[in-house]
Amino acid sequence: MRIILAFFIVLSLGSWAYADGHLPEEKIAASAAQWSKLYAARDLDSLMTLYHPDAMLFAHNQPGRVGREAIRAFFKESFSRTQGAEIDFKIENITVFGNAANLVSLYKMEIDVGAGQPIVVVGRSMLMYKRADDGRWLLFADMDNLAPDATVARFAEVQ
Repeated sequence: MRIILAFFIVLSLGSWAYADGHLPEEKIAASAAQWSKLYAARDLDSLMTLYHPDAMLFAHNQPGRVGREAIRAFFKESFSRTQGAEIDFKIENITVFGNAANLVSLYKMEIDVGAGQPIVVVGRSMLMYKRADDGRWLLFADMDNLAPDATVARFAEVQ
């Protein structure tokens, strides 16, 4: 009897966690896509709503930033040095651990510095998300690097 009761409790918890019909992986992928759109639009206020208040940013070759305001300052300064930038992600893996999740992706960033052809940077990112009390998945740790296997050709190959 205890086994049957435990089974029904687990089932009811699972249906409660996904009452809106969307799996965490879908919500996290949608958040990453929204991040890319807001970044390209340079919508700093909306972009910051995707970050946890205590978020950490570790951009390649940059000192770490902790907290929304420090991350906002980083992006504001970055936006001031360019005419624009677009980032495309190809998700390689999303792993959910209860109220936390990791997303690993290849990214390709095209940066318009006003010198004709954009600068193209390809790398890999590791994002950690935390589920907020309202059910949204917020970026908690954002780290990127320039991995030797992350190339323009490799990015084009990945579906």
